[in-house]
Amino acid sequence: MSIRRQVQSGYSLPELALIIVILGLLVIAATTVIRDTQKVTDSAEAQALFQRADNALSGFVYANGRLPCPAAAGVAGVEDCGLSDGVLPYQTLGMAAQLRNQEGLAFRYAVYAKTGATTLDAQLNRKLDRIQPFYATATPLSSTSQNLATASDMDLCRALSNGWDATTDATYAHTADGNLLHHIAYVLADPGVIDADLNGNLFDGNNPAGVRFELPSRGVSASYDDRVHAVYFDEIWEWIGCSGVLSAVGHAHPNVKSTTAIYKQALVDYKVQLELAVEFAEASRATAAAQLLQASAGLATALSLLPAGTATTLLMVPVGPYTTGPAAVGLAVTAIAVNGVAVTAAALGVSYLEVNLIPLTEKMVALIDIVTPILTTLDASVEANVKAADQAGIYER
Repeated sequence: MSIRRQVQSGYSLPELALIIVILGLLVIAATTVIRDTQKVTDSAEAQALFQRADNALSGFVYANGRLPCPAAAGVAGVEDCGLSDGVLPYQTLGMAAQLRNQEGLAFRYAVYAKTGATTLDAQLNRKLDRIQPFYATATPLSSTSQNLATASDMDLCRALSNGWDATTDATYAHTADGNLLHHIAYVLADPGVIDADLNGNLFDGNNPAGVRFELPSRGVSASYDDRVHAVYFDEIWEWIGCSGVLSAVGHAHPNVKSTTAIYKQALVDYKVQLELAVEFAEASRATAAAQLLQASAGLATALSLLPAGTATTLLMVPVGPYTTGPAAVGLAVTAIAVNGVAVTAAALGVSYLEVNLIPLTEKMVALIDIVTPILTTLDASVEANVKAADQAGIYER
């Protein structure tokens, strides 16, 4: 009886090792694809939540002319302006519930709020009358900053501009790239789902507390799974249309006010000059009259010299070395002619002053007296209209 050997086919150890390696690579690839897909999904969800927050915050800005203050964590979502950072104040924003990520974790929120003198203030969470344009006030003419007395969205424009121009200061909301700071109008931070950097807090990097946050461009990694959404000053500037109307508030309308004030003061000064001109004309008239009298006296003297010269000529011997008589007659005639011209010129000077210059100048002074009160009323009206327009919100958007 023959025994048949059963031959079992199988994989050799090298073949098994190769299969295991291939399976391992497939698992890694599948894990990477799943993780990347999850990242894309998480990022899309985070962006959608950030957009909801932006919509709520922009609506609040339009309604209130400022950004809301942060709310304390774990409370009812009402803003607390004593805080520099916290969570999104959902109740203040009129939202039904707190915004949370896919793991149910609340976002952190901080707003730029740098204090300063009124016109330099950059507290974006406060509504202040920051726009105080310079315009002229009349009699005496001066130029000072004018409080328009009403805080509006345009005053937020000034705060945004002030924040934009401010030197970097780690005391106020910012993102950080090493030692390089970037001021931001407001920031939202999503803590992700794990404590990626093992710091004992779900927020990683610079995000756990305070006003310092990571750059929005920092990507998710093994040690960082937060997402930061930062909104900069220029973005809100465009939201509320600062570029379109700020020039009118700060320049065009105050310039009209300055024009009326300067014109009024110019008329007041011109009136003084005209009054001085009248006084000079009066003095000129007196001078011209004196010149007339002097010329007339000269004419009389010349006339008296004429017969004297004639007598001398008649008494002179016709033969001799001297012939002063004819010369004296000639000089006397010349004197009469010159003095006659002087009398005529002086008479014309008095006539021109009397008939033309003095009455015209006096009429101009009288006209200024009529126009000046009108300009005073106009100046006050323009100033009132500038303030009323600001109060009525004409400059808002």
